[in-house]
Amino acid sequence: MPPVREAVSLWAHFGRELALSTDQHGLLWLPFEVLQSPQSYAESYKYLIEKLRIEPCGNPAVFLRRTKSGESWWQNVIFKVAVASKSGKCIWTPIPEVDQSALLSDDFLSPDYLSSQLDEIAIEDTMSVQRDMRSQIHKVFESARFTDERRGALSAELLDSVWPCEKISRSGFLKFMENTYIDSPTGLIDIFRACCQPISSFAWPFDVLCALACLEPSTAHGDVSGEMRSRYIFRFYDRDEDGFLNKAELAALVRDVEQARSSDSLTDLEHTITEARRAFNLDETALLGSSAFSKALGNLQYRGTSTLFRAKSSAFHKMSLMKVSKAAKRRRASENEQNPEEQNYTIALHTVRVRRTGSVSEALTWWDAQSRDENQNRGIASVAQNRQEQRMGRSISVNSFNEANHPNELLLALRYFEHEVPPSAKNSPKLAFSWGDVDRTALANSVLKVCDSLYKILMKEERLLRLRSPTYILGDIHGNYRDLMCFEKALWRMGPVVTPCSFLFLGDFVDRGPNSLEVIAHLFSDKLLGPEKFYLLRGNHEIRGVQKIFGFHSECCQKFGENLGTRVWEAINKCFDAMPLAAVIDDKLFCVHGGIPPDWLLEISGQPMGIEAINHIPKPLSDPEEQSPLAWELMWSDPVSKSDEPPAIPSEDGDAMYSEDFLPNPKRRTAHMFSSRALSKFLDSNQLSHVIRAHEVQQAGFQVQQNERLLTVFSSSHYCGGSNEAACVLADRLKLRMIRLDTS
Repeated sequence: MPPVREAVSLWAHFGRELALSTDQHGLLWLPFEVLQSPQSYAESYKYLIEKLRIEPCGNPAVFLRRTKSGESWWQNVIFKVAVASKSGKCIWTPIPEVDQSALLSDDFLSPDYLSSQLDEIAIEDTMSVQRDMRSQIHKVFESARFTDERRGALSAELLDSVWPCEKISRSGFLKFMENTYIDSPTGLIDIFRACCQPISSFAWPFDVLCALACLEPSTAHGDVSGEMRSRYIFRFYDRDEDGFLNKAELAALVRDVEQARSSDSLTDLEHTITEARRAFNLDETALLGSSAFSKALGNLQYRGTSTLFRAKSSAFHKMSLMKVSKAAKRRRASENEQNPEEQNYTIALHTVRVRRTGSVSEALTWWDAQSRDENQNRGIASVAQNRQEQRMGRSISVNSFNEANHPNELLLALRYFEHEVPPSAKNSPKLAFSWGDVDRTALANSVLKVCDSLYKILMKEERLLRLRSPTYILGDIHGNYRDLMCFEKALWRMGPVVTPCSFLFLGDFVDRGPNSLEVIAHLFSDKLLGPEKFYLLRGNHEIRGVQKIFGFHSECCQKFGENLGTRVWEAINKCFDAMPLAAVIDDKLFCVHGGIPPDWLLEISGQPMGIEAINHIPKPLSDPEEQSPLAWELMWSDPVSKSDEPPAIPSEDGDAMYSEDFLPNPKRRTAHMFSSRALSKFLDSNQLSHVIRAHEVQQAGFQVQQNERLLTVFSSSHYCGGSNEAACVLADRLKLRMIRLDTS
């Protein structure tokens, strides 16, 4: 059954006077009571009568008002009754006075005094200011990325903020905007006025919803959405609501345009205003009407208004954070739903023994470890009875600590690879970081099994990951297994499961270094053991053609032979084809191997999608250059250096995207280089704070660039025989901390 919110209201009158009460903010409206299950309508009516201490004459008439959004209903049951006298705890107001003043007065919660007729409406039917654009409103919502789900959520928030009223008051609007946006748009009073009908102090919810769509940073400033935006912009500056922009109102608009441009013309504002009037074909005394204003903007006679009537961030940014928080609460609640008051935690299945060096030496079920130190005749039987129950639902823990599973077997083999074996009667000598006499066929089969299992996990992941801090972020590894082991010992020595942080690798695991196979085997095993702790992004070296040039294909064939080596290489690349291409941490940090793409690649069917377009990249992706230009840019692009930064060219059109934001990339001979201006636009339009990328060696292991909003990290020291350091980034508690690794 669709969700229903219900209230009971009282329409009590004595002659031509109406009984009103005040809400918590002192605003007048009908007395009402939110219906609480299993309370009936009649019980709520009786409660209101007793609360107000009024005496009804006869039985009431009952009427219904219903508003629908999606599959949800907001329902108000109205009891209309005459009373014997004007006594009681209410404010008696003449009905003609209410009719005359309610629309314009700020003393009323709403002008909805609910006429005596049965009625139900959908939220779309409440649109009034933009009624003539009803047939095209869906195009505005598409441009604003107001999907059905998002629009339904926002409509529910709107209706909840006014219910059981139907129209929104100024105070209700201000509260709604404060609760909806992290950083409220400027000029809220003027925005609200733009949503209201002329000579009214109240707005319909759908008019507000349309205004919110026009406020979105991603909403296009052309076509249908541009026409609707121009109407709201006009109403925003038409402060006297006479349907014209007078000289002062037009001057305010021009001033805001120039401020958004950061233009020097602010020093000669009068001249700029004169030029604007000329663009609108206005003489010195003429007023600018709404139709002429929209036509001039549509014909590009006056430019720069795309920055007006904009929110600093999306209305859904705060909502998404709250959604994540609620999801976490639901997740915690579901884990304890059998007894939520007492079972806040559960005991983990395993206990680990940790050496002084930080490595795990042993993993046992807790009852096996406990039984070592207890009398065998005391309490063990009762523990044993529960062992099978303890195992149920713990498959991740069991697999992670089961040394017989494929990833743990492979990690055990890699431990052997890492360490030196001195000569003895039982063992032949072996150098560190070599395989010695290991059965290469068995090793290859182990890698193939891990790849087969991992591919299924990667195919279920989004192309754009959404992660939470704390997270360690590592850049290029490039076959440097020694450095990878240094990172492991420093950051996750006890293994993926017994580690509080998550780990995000930005790609380029293979090529150039001597041990690409071992790096991949280790990271793939870690990912299998901790699928929600270890995340791997694809870099430009996770491409077959690149690997055939820079060594990974040859390494596989050298270690396993031509046929088996090619089979292992192809299985690994099959996993690369399914890997995510970017990640966002805490809805603020955009993490990628190469860099940001041009905005025209973030469109789907001509509609701007922002970073959500990444999730539309096909999967699997065996030939990214041909299959997805967007994926190619994410893997290959670079920031421009200071010497390559384009000059700040004065903008003749504040609405345009200039090609200087994205330059040819002579270093790669493919993809683009992006300027600091392009980076700022990308971050601001997607409500992000920083980009963290890899792709370029850095002497200190990291480099802060482009107005401190771009961070490059490189995690392979002595790259190609050089002297650079290896580093990683820790994102935690709103800080980005660069950690350099001593690999000596």
